[in-house]
Amino acid sequence: VIILMQAPFNIVLSVIITGLLVPRLLWLMLAAMVLISLVLLLLLRGMQELYRRRQEKLDNVNNILQEGLAGVRVVKAFVREPYESQRFDKAAQDLRGAALPPAFRNALFMPTLMALMYTSIAAMYYFGGRLVLLDQVMSLGEVVIFSNLLVAVLVPIAMLAYLIPYFEAGEASLQRIFEVIDDVAEVQDA
Repeated sequence: VIILMQAPFNIVLSVIITGLLVPRLLWLMLAAMVLISLVLLLLLRGMQELYRRRQEKLDNVNNILQEGLAGVRVVKAFVREPYESQRFDKAAQDLRGAALPPAFRNALFMPTLMALMYTSIAAMYYFGGRLVLLDQVMSLGEVVIFSNLLVAVLVPIAMLAYLIPYFEAGEASLQRIFEVIDDVAEVQDA
């Protein structure tokens, strides 16, 4: 919770300080923030729906497993083990198919985020170095200040971005919990 409250404050404050101390490189910071935000938005868009589908498939697997365990004597008595096993395998394959897309996006998420952050830092050294060495309009100290401010912006963005998939999965699970709680029982007490 503290991270969620501090991160926006750190980002805004770092951008303001950059505008005051190193205005020549402010464009680079803003470009990095926009690029990272757009890529993360593209990667994380629709994650809640993917988690919701995964949750539904997991519910189906649990229901089939519960039915099989509760009616194991009936299944054995009527020699329905192959059918029930096939039914469970189908549900497990469906769960696997629903679980892979969010897992793939999560696996792609952190390397993409780190690549964008390190590219931003490399661009900062390239453009900052040019301004110091070739144009001689900035000092080395200003580049160091900017590098610290850039990291001060990128780290909170990375922390927020890291938490977003967990919030999406939690929200999908919470919706499912509320569906179960709100569901009317088929068998009513007399």
